[in-house]
Amino acid sequence: MHIAVFEFLCSSGSYSDSGRAGPYASLLDEGAAMLLSLASDLDRCGHHVSVALETSIRAAWKMQSLKSSVLDRVDVHDVHPMPEPDIEPIAELWASIARASDCAIVIAPELDGLLSGIVQAMRQRGCRIMSSDNLFLCTASDKWDTYQHWTKHQQITAPTMLADQWLEYPSSLGSISYPSDGWVLKRRFGAGGTDLQRFDSSEALCDRIATLKNPLDWIVQPWIIGQPASLAVVGPWDSSCKIPVAAIGPTEQLFKDGSYIGGQGPLAVDPKKLDRFAQGLLMSIPGATDGWVGIDFLILPTGQWIPLEINPRLTSSYLGYRKLYGPELANTILGEPVPNIQLPIPCAFRFSVSDFHG
Repeated sequence: MHIAVFEFLCSSGSYSDSGRAGPYASLLDEGAAMLLSLASDLDRCGHHVSVALETSIRAAWKMQSLKSSVLDRVDVHDVHPMPEPDIEPIAELWASIARASDCAIVIAPELDGLLSGIVQAMRQRGCRIMSSDNLFLCTASDKWDTYQHWTKHQQITAPTMLADQWLEYPSSLGSISYPSDGWVLKRRFGAGGTDLQRFDSSEALCDRIATLKNPLDWIVQPWIIGQPASLAVVGPWDSSCKIPVAAIGPTEQLFKDGSYIGGQGPLAVDPKKLDRFAQGLLMSIPGATDGWVGIDFLILPTGQWIPLEINPRLTSSYLGYRKLYGPELANTILGEPVPNIQLPIPCAFRFSVSDFHG
């Protein structure tokens, strides 16, 4: 197959506009590692791979042997800096490349509606994207919307409120049945823990919310004590579950100074429990049909699992799982079954957000 792979910061011309000081700078290393790893694995599986790459990044990678070797094996389409990188021009650029391919894989932040907007605009231009429906992308990119769907379908999750509601009714979350230590303020729309802030008291949280430009763009949750973890689900699947959900993982998420730096895994869990957990959460969100999906959750000291959010695109956990499954893992995004491997030793791998080994 001919497959086009795009990653927002590396492939859109936006990095030269924002650079290391820009709003998405913290995601650059992670995005680059995912782009290179996926392109390399697809190539090793015998596919014809095309990538779009900003010229300044391509020049830098030419000086790094591992990254350069991947670029030598795939078709590289040069992308020049855009004066104002936005959804429509990015989608037009990527579609011009993807239309010559059998399908495309899009890696982009949920922040600012980028992922759902770009995927929808490319589909409108006739591209086949390995991703779920736009309704799913929009819902999963909205932590408040995700919470409402999960609670509607009786999925246990962390108590959640919009920040403006918390400001008016700071005690309305009621009693919390999980061990907790303070509160957390998160972006409602976005990837993972971007701009996450923790508060020891409700008073301090109220003071911070009062300074927000738009409290509707933020959510409040209790800081639940537990082990941060994530799992991955790879489509296709359907809402009737005639095609069963196949979950892999989970991994333990690692943080340093409050920032996500990678993970280690796999954690020792019952595979059937993992599949049931993932299926219930995924099928509670409309439009889940295809692609790679990550689910972040907490493992409590009691052993209970508490879901936090969905990342409806390739996540950095791929960098760890490929060490177990090999390059064939990339084929699962195209609809192939998860490769059969011997039951892995717990914590057999560790990865960082900038991890790439060719």
